[in-house]
Formats: sequence, C-alpha cells, structure tokens
Amino acid sequence: MANNIVFEIKILTPGDTNYDLARAMLSKSEQFSVTPGSQVALVLATVGAELAVEFETLEIDAE
Repeated sequence: MANNIVFEIKILTPGDTNYDLARAMLSKSEQFSVTPGSQVALVLATVGAELAVEFETLEIDAE
C-alpha cells in the first residue's frame, strides 16, 4: 500500500510565487460556502499533488 504524505503547507499572500496559481485553481473549483476564505494555502503531498485551500483559521496538531 502506498502512502500519501503531506510534506508542506504554504500559506500564500498576494505577490507570492504561487498565489496566482492557487487563486486560478480555486476559481475552477466547487464552492461549498457563500463566503470564500480570507486566506489561501497550497498543500503539497508526496504523490506530486498540489491542493489549493481557502480558509479562515488553521490549526495543526502534530502528534
């Protein structure tokens, strides 16, 4: 069984290298909320996938 591990979460701001890419990805995605998140992040995984996420708050609990 192959594992898919998140190895980086990048919080992006306007002017960052991948900010426009993330916004473009989000503009093509399904909206699950009437109000978009005020912040944007790219989640990078070991399988080579990039996932753009809009959010208000982020909490990471590493055990």
